[in-house]
Order: sequence, then C-alpha cells, then structure tokens
Amino acid sequence: MGIEQEGVPAVSAKKAAVFGALSLYLDFIMIFIYLLRLFGGRRD
Repeated sequence: MGIEQEGVPAVSAKKAAVFGALSLYLDFIMIFIYLLRLFGGRRD
C-alpha cells in the first residue's frame, strides 16, 4: 500500500489512523450531546 512511517508497518499505521478517526468522531458526538443538554431546556 502506501503509508509507511518510520519504523511502523503500514498495517499498524492504518489501524492507528482508523482508531484515531473513530475516537475523534465519538468526541464530536459527545460534544454535540453535551451542547444539546446545555442549551436544550425542558419544555413542559
């Protein structure tokens, strides 16, 4: 394939990139939920 970092095989680099992207995605979801809780008042 293509992604060779220094001393890291391409498979490990790809796996690290996938896990990094997934954790960043989940962080954005958690921030969005937090903002909804913060600004979304209860409507009675």
